[in-house]
Amino acid sequence: MSTLDAFIPSYLAITSYDVAAIDPASRFEDDLSRAGIVDALIALGVSLETEVLGSDEVWIQNFKAQRQGGGAGTRGLALLCELADDHGVTLCLSAKPYGDAPMAPEVLVRFYARAGFAPSIPHPDAPEVEDGLFMRRYPRSA
Repeated sequence: MSTLDAFIPSYLAITSYDVAAIDPASRFEDDLSRAGIVDALIALGVSLETEVLGSDEVWIQNFKAQRQGGGAGTRGLALLCELADDHGVTLCLSAKPYGDAPMAPEVLVRFYARAGFAPSIPHPDAPEVEDGLFMRRYPRSA
């Protein structure tokens, strides 16, 4: 039996995670609420919707600061990226402007690039998005 095989039952016994949520992407989603990230984003005026695509990849379906130019989006994205790094989770999204006053596409791509996202081939389970640039951010090690 490997060390990991021995670790998992002990870990499950002392946490509230169930076996189905042991993969990093599910723990990331669970910890969004547990760690207060969702509340922090709401306080910043940032809306967020995510979907687990695989054991280690999370699709950001909706990420939008209610007011542009105040730094809320940057701070909110930094919180998400930090949590993803802690869990070893890859984040992916489609950089597509939307809303009443959308950012220019090139500005939006630069915004995500500053957080470590880069153009990439879409995940096979990612929703199809027209006119958006698929971007992915791999976790950074501590």
